[in-house]
Amino acid sequence: MLKIVIVEPEIFTLLGIKAAISQFPDIEVTGDATCGKIGFQLIEQTNPDVVLVDLLLPDMSGLELTRSIKRKT
Repeated sequence: MLKIVIVEPEIFTLLGIKAAISQFPDIEVTGDATCGKIGFQLIEQTNPDVVLVDLLLPDMSGLELTRSIKRKT
């Protein structure tokens, strides 16, 4: 099973992405966050296969979060 974490600040977009992904039985959304700090903590806890990150987060850029994830692994 493919594990995904979604980091998306817009709640309706987040819900739409989760609904679309739920159509695939071999993909599991293991967590979601609306800001980079919580997203980073969630990624550390769940160790997903894929992280879907919005570029415009309220507390940091999506690029900054991606770089932080890369440095951690």
